[in-house]
Amino acid sequence: MENICSIKEENRIKIRKYISKGSSGHVDFYPRYIQIEHSNLCNAQCIMCNHFFLGNKGGSHLDIDVVKKLEPILPYCETIMINGDGEPFLNPNVTEFIKLYSSFGVKVGTNTNLCYIPEDMWEVIGNAFEFINISCDGVSKETYELIRRNLSFDKFISNLNRLNKIAPRLRKNLDCVVMKQNVLELPQIVKFAIENGFLAVKFNKLGVNPCIGNKFDSEEYYMKTYTEKILEAIEIAERGDIRIQFIPYETANYGDIKTIQPLDELKSEIDERQMTAKKKFSDLSLSNDYCAVQAQEDDFDIVDGSLCTWGIERCYIDLKGNVTTCCYNTRKYMGNLYEESFEEIWNGKNYVRFREMMRAGFLPSWCQECNWIKNQKY
Repeated sequence: MENICSIKEENRIKIRKYISKGSSGHVDFYPRYIQIEHSNLCNAQCIMCNHFFLGNKGGSHLDIDVVKKLEPILPYCETIMINGDGEPFLNPNVTEFIKLYSSFGVKVGTNTNLCYIPEDMWEVIGNAFEFINISCDGVSKETYELIRRNLSFDKFISNLNRLNKIAPRLRKNLDCVVMKQNVLELPQIVKFAIENGFLAVKFNKLGVNPCIGNKFDSEEYYMKTYTEKILEAIEIAERGDIRIQFIPYETANYGDIKTIQPLDELKSEIDERQMTAKKKFSDLSLSNDYCAVQAQEDDFDIVDGSLCTWGIERCYIDLKGNVTTCCYNTRKYMGNLYEESFEEIWNGKNYVRFREMMRAGFLPSWCQECNWIKNQKY
């Protein structure tokens, strides 16, 4: 393990040198942080997600052949983030994958709804994981189960209690999507996070999904109430010494929710959305998400930008073995692990061109809508 640590440290030094002084598109290091999609199947049908109307139709798991292709670079890697568009713990091989990563000294992080944890996962969860981002959009049984359909709030609490007992020092972050259905609970969500040992709460903006028709669930239509509740949440976070990220708020006289609609009305509204989407988009499946094509020379229409370290020290790998620059860019891949080795992709023509552009102060056109680029958070 000492030798592996020195390999990682040497790799990290090479990355730092390249970021500060490098000019060539060819590099002599490997990514220190890799995001890997392990499954796009999910045990939930959350009301803001494609699983809401698609279920698991066309879904699949990451194949062991893709993971085996990564073994040569695992000694250089420091962290693997297990994520994607599903619940990663549903992959039947996920525990073995994590043991493999750990054998190379790689720390693991993941996103999970925490409602399905394989029994053998509990044996490794405290040692292998560096952090866990836990999705929770309500801390009352009614709100939680209204939004996170097919999941049990009681099961969520039971698994959270077990996690806190088995791995009390594990870094836990709580992810919450803000919407009409939970905006009144934002202060209570922060209180819940403090009481259960979370390090941070991240309130995420609702992604408007035209297939679902959830536009008017967004906090921007309830700005007065959102502002009041997020300010309460911020005050609680400050007293409780917990980090909080939130959507910008503004003083507004519109969007005042005194009370949320009665639960039966909300359920009826959501049932109707689900039924409509299932009928209208019956020809779609989760496999439609994998329409990526390999990046070509003419895809590199440059836009003004700054150096993004994602393209230098990180990468994203999807279920099909497509290697892309990051989780934001899933449509233009640099290469495929079924066709080339990772080493060949990492220093192949697409990655070389991509790095050369960044060193010159430019980025490809697919980067221009990325929030990291817009906010210059590298």
